[in-house]
Amino acid sequence: MKRLALLSVVALMLASAVFAPVAMAQTPGDADVQTVTLGPEGTLQVTGTIVCVAGHDYGISLDARQTQGNQPVKLASGFTSGICQTTGQETFTVDLLPAQGSKPIRKGEVVVSGSGFVCGPSVCRGAPIGVEVFELAR
Repeated sequence: MKRLALLSVVALMLASAVFAPVAMAQTPGDADVQTVTLGPEGTLQVTGTIVCVAGHDYGISLDARQTQGNQPVKLASGFTSGICQTTGQETFTVDLLPAQGSKPIRKGEVVVSGSGFVCGPSVCRGAPIGVEVFELAR
């Protein structure tokens, strides 16, 4: 019985080692937000990476929202684009500005989401950037 359990565990470990890289494979346009920093007047500076192909165009669009108690929701958004310099992970920075009519974002929790894309001569590939929560300090 113990041998069967041990063999099952070993088989699971081997299967996860074989299939894990497939599940984590990234394609052009996949992007990840890594840091969010509070700037002057409620602006945000967001850094991250996007999977690029050298010479192709890329773009990142981000939105941020913050709720604090029963105060109105604070919103900010931003966009950046460029040309991929390398094939693989490329770093990006996006400055998010408060939306018109929205109060500035302050220290505390902020939710960031968006999308990224990479376009070549004949094809574009876009992907959503999942919702992530960041804690802002000042």
